[in-house]
Amino acid sequence: MNTCEYSAYETKYLGLKFARYNTNCIDADYLNHTLYSEQYDVIRIRTSATDNWANIKLNSLKYPFFFHGGIRRYTVNCFEVPPPQFTHANISFELYTTQNKHILQSLFSVCIQEEPIGYCRTPLLQNIISKETETNCLSEFYCHLYNNREYASNYLWLMKADENYIGFVALTVYDDALKVDASLAGVIPTYQNKGLFPNIIRQVRKFCIENNLPNFTCGARLNNMYSQWAFEKEYMKCEETQYVYHLVPLLSFNQGQH
Repeated sequence: MNTCEYSAYETKYLGLKFARYNTNCIDADYLNHTLYSEQYDVIRIRTSATDNWANIKLNSLKYPFFFHGGIRRYTVNCFEVPPPQFTHANISFELYTTQNKHILQSLFSVCIQEEPIGYCRTPLLQNIISKETETNCLSEFYCHLYNNREYASNYLWLMKADENYIGFVALTVYDDALKVDASLAGVIPTYQNKGLFPNIIRQVRKFCIENNLPNFTCGARLNNMYSQWAFEKEYMKCEETQYVYHLVPLLSFNQGQH
């Protein structure tokens, strides 16, 4: 995605007009034109860590922007590493359906509440957006768009220890690239530090092998050393690092459109 894409769920649930811009090299002229034509309040930008002069280009827009950390992107060919086996015999995975929406919402409320999207920690947005509204936004997004019965390329599994729901993992299949990308995963705090997170990675690898999809990709925030360690223990290699910025012009907000 080298164009700004309107973010419908964030706009609906967070009360401002949002867009996302994923690129390898920021185009300041394009961003400036898009900002004025679409009157965005917030643009979440993800660009390559090798994007030279990213800060200078964003500064030229004359609107506030804030660095929001980075993401290490990992990849593995699932057919070139040892086959996955779960670390505990009582671990299983159940494909999410809307009948389990309340379970997924409960998992979100405890798995990601401390690290949701991050707008709530961004200056100028801290008094507008709370952790709770961010968590609810993500929950609604995944509950709807990762229902495999309606969106065939999207999957979400609930992880169980015996009969207890303890985590989840969401992924998207890209058939043309023979690739699976896991976008979000979590384990509830009471089951963390018990060596269970690798089972999430192995479930995705198992799915890849069963569906003849060799390439598995995912990401971890730069400050999430545990996830990076887990990916590397599962034979995954870092392929790139991306930086995240929040551009906050608040154009519609300042015009009273929200």
